[in-house]
Amino acid sequence: MKWSATTLSVAVATLAALLSGGNAAQGGKHISSARDVLAAVGKSSARLARSHRGHVGLFSQQNLSLILENMISDGDASLSIANLNLDRLDVLREIERELVPLIKHAAWLSAEADYGYSTLHRIAVAGRVDMAVLYLSGVDDVAAAVNDRSNSTGETPMHIAARYGYTDLLALFVDQGGDVNLKADFVPTLSTFGKGETPLMLAAEGGHEPTVDYLVDLDGIDLDAQVDDGGTALHRAIENGRYAIGKRLIEKGANVNLVGGRGDTYAQRWTPITAAAAAGAKGMVDYMLANGADPNIGANSSNFASSPPIVVAAAAGYTGVVDSLIAAGVDIDTRGRYKFTSVMVAAKKGNELMVVHLIDKGADINVHFFGDDKWTWTAIRLAMEYGHVRVAEILFAAGAKLSPHDLVRFKEIVGEKAA
Repeated sequence: MKWSATTLSVAVATLAALLSGGNAAQGGKHISSARDVLAAVGKSSARLARSHRGHVGLFSQQNLSLILENMISDGDASLSIANLNLDRLDVLREIERELVPLIKHAAWLSAEADYGYSTLHRIAVAGRVDMAVLYLSGVDDVAAAVNDRSNSTGETPMHIAARYGYTDLLALFVDQGGDVNLKADFVPTLSTFGKGETPLMLAAEGGHEPTVDYLVDLDGIDLDAQVDDGGTALHRAIENGRYAIGKRLIEKGANVNLVGGRGDTYAQRWTPITAAAAAGAKGMVDYMLANGADPNIGANSSNFASSPPIVVAAAAGYTGVVDSLIAAGVDIDTRGRYKFTSVMVAAKKGNELMVVHLIDKGADINVHFFGDDKWTWTAIRLAMEYGHVRVAEILFAAGAKLSPHDLVRFKEIVGEKAA
């Protein structure tokens, strides 16, 4: 979404004042260009660098200035963040959380509301408890104001407060009759895909622990509310590496076995434990196993829609997670999406260490893609098909069987070792 010239002018001037701690007009000179504002970004740069000492370069004033400049012109941080080619989702979100409130803090003063936000929505973006109190004191129907979803995102002011971790502001809205289980239609700036986010989901995804702690202690909070892709607050926490929040949700009774979320190549939709397995979060996998997680959900799926944790962990190369799941009683030859077993996905990926590990753990290397009654794809054929010669050799040496056709092909690839 792009802001109008009027909005941009007010946003730039107010942002300059916000970052500099002064007035928009400093020394008699009105600050009206993005370039003038960028010099003040150093404060955000220093603050972020202190929080992420191992990634100081990501938070250079140059990088943040680039993001901010694009945000001012485009109203969206996603593209400019993506252009930095960063692969740490938590770091990207940290940058976004630092800058989005600043630019929108300025924009809410404009007469033109982004996303059709009401005045209270824009006060929520700014995180201003004092102004919210003042505004609500003059409203006839306070409950209607805090539950207002009449904008293009379907967010209430509570969604915004939760999204940015403004716990005190959120508590004010709840105390004034806010329903924290209301769902939004679309949430800007976050990485969610499904519609129907609740404030708890947004706080969990954003890593706002105090806000989550406040919400989970409320009477009537729906810990297991689902968006249209099935994801819950627990999914959002685990998918974004917010493991402390994940544990807190489980402690409060969140269902660990609901299927939903965005999934990955080998699991279109998954349970929270599968999301943890895909990230190699062994500690979280162990915690969920100890708290009722079913590691076999998604196993042998007939519609190829999902995969169990062991297949996803094997695809990602996490031997420790695979071992935890086997220790919990999971069958090493469990099939996942596309009917692949763990050794099949490891062979397809060319992961020599994982293939050897699974062989040592007793994986059946001759299992067929569609079952034992019909020869189609096996681990060794997948390895050859995707050019992983060394993996094919390892499987052959361990006793992998080849059809006459593929034996000829194998000899052509590796020589007379297959004789």
